[in-house]
Amino acid sequence: MQQAVIATTDQTVALIAKEQFHDSGCGAIDMALLASVLLSPDALLWPLDKKLGALAARLGVSFVARSH
Repeated sequence: MQQAVIATTDQTVALIAKEQFHDSGCGAIDMALLASVLLSPDALLWPLDKKLGALAARLGVSFVARSH
């Protein structure tokens, strides 16, 4: 399994500013996780948190489970 890229604080803050996520309802850890997923090639996020899931979907990095 390939390791994820860990976003720096500066990269996380830049994502928040660029995407205007200031009042998204997600905390710093969620934002850092989202930034890391964006920096990691072919990585997707499978969040249980609805607010984080909405942001991941908006950015095209949300995992969608296929039904059988």
